Amino acid sequence: MDLIFEEKYLASLYSRDQQGRMRHIEKLAANEKAYEYTHKELPKSISLVRDKLQIHKDESILTLLTFAALNKGEGELWNKLLNQIFQTEWEDSGKNFELKLEKAVSPTKEILMVLKKEAAQHPVKYAREISKKDKPIEGATNFDAVLCTNPKKVFFEAKFTADISSDTTHCTNRNQIARCIDVGLTEVKNKVEDFYFVLVTPSRYKKYPGERFYYFKMHQYMNDPAALACDIPRLSERNGHPVNVEYLEKLTKRISWITWEECLEFVLKNQLITDEQMEKLKIFYEDRKLCL
Repeated sequence: MDLIFEEKYLASLYSRDQQGRMRHIEKLAANEKAYEYTHKELPKSISLVRDKLQIHKDESILTLLTFAALNKGEGELWNKLLNQIFQTEWEDSGKNFELKLEKAVSPTKEILMVLKKEAAQHPVKYAREISKKDKPIEGATNFDAVLCTNPKKVFFEAKFTADISSDTTHCTNRNQIARCIDVGLTEVKNKVEDFYFVLVTPSRYKKYPGERFYYFKMHQYMNDPAALACDIPRLSERNGHPVNVEYLEKLTKRISWITWEECLEFVLKNQLITDEQMEKLKIFYEDRKLCL
């Protein structure tokens, strides 16, 4: 598979272990090439090709190539896209944007303290007991992409065929989107005016209700402040603080959902990349049934 863009440019987008991440991507591409060279047709069992053709369903390469294309537009077009996503909630932020893929953000002490209390209510006895031990109750949250333009930060969670996780090891009610929002807020010192969250998925899972858990959670979080308070305990009264309704209402307006197809349409419409790159990107999307 053609990676479309220069390796140096793609590597520069990763927040850490840039060469290691590119080796992983190149290995996926090499596995596909080797399999297609030695096999004229696919077997009857998916299990026989799942590892060898992992590149066909890998979220990281979809994220890499899509955001690499979007980032070619630089500040002016990032502003245009974010205006499209958040409308009046986004104010143009000049041209200084920094994109980092696979950005890890550790939970603050406040979050860990709250989660410790939540873990104490776990229905499984051994889980409750283990949560009491002297170790972090939750590790770093890995965002698929973070777009920074001081002081604002836009956090992206990207999905292809996978759903979000519904819980963590120690907290049965901490779904992946709530966790991203919670941890992301602390990265902007809980200033809701500087926080934005975007879920990116195929259009089919946004169109049809019930196919993915994130469908329900996103509709809740974009429309119901009480749902945010319920799923992010440090924002709720059960953590000993009065609920800040105005804060939660602002937060709902900074949570949005776009599709991969909308991203591709934006890239093509604004001619962010060369004609050759556009054709290759369209083929990449068509192979994944992400068609306009």
